[in-house]
Amino acid sequence: MKDYNKIFIIFMFCASLFVNNVNGIEAIAMDKIENKESAVNFRESWRVDDAENAIEIQNDGSIFIDSELGSLILPIDYKTFITKYPGGITPTDEDNFIFARFEDESVEVQLEYLYSLESAVSDYSSQYESTFDDGANSRLPSKHLIIASGLIDDFVLNVDPESTNFGKVYNWTRAGDSWGTGDNTEGLGLVASDFVELMNNLTEESNIE
Repeated sequence: MKDYNKIFIIFMFCASLFVNNVNGIEAIAMDKIENKESAVNFRESWRVDDAENAIEIQNDGSIFIDSELGSLILPIDYKTFITKYPGGITPTDEDNFIFARFEDESVEVQLEYLYSLESAVSDYSSQYESTFDDGANSRLPSKHLIIASGLIDDFVLNVDPESTNFGKVYNWTRAGDSWGTGDNTEGLGLVASDFVELMNNLTEESNIE
């Protein structure tokens, strides 16, 4: 009987060590997540607009769109940043260039305006609720949120948590036809692996020539 007691005590001791270790790892991970936004090199030259109507973002990063489209999950870095700066942001023309890597070529693109979350969600709703004559439902793949605009293009965030590309930012040349048809066959050009990389890699045009 004493042996069983010893085994039980040892088991409970090991279990407590395991739980404490897991909690410690989780605490470190959460600390990194909460500080993800601070990794954005916010520049004083950026003009920040006031937010008219802030959209409620749940703790898990989800936002409700409507009864038909349901909810979206925002990547943690974008969620944290857009919570702190809910209005739109206009970078200066001197430091808003970045590369977009399409399948056949890499091109320089210019981020002219970072949308407020309200504007991004409104645009998302119109994208996926509109129906084209051929029956297609969107000019973009599903669960891609337009977060910023350029001259003739947009910056698109993957908001599909089941995708291996979740959180990546792409460039898309605006087109009037549905995805993969007509004038909308160029595809998406990878701009950044996440939102922080997008914002921090914006630079002068001369730096990417």
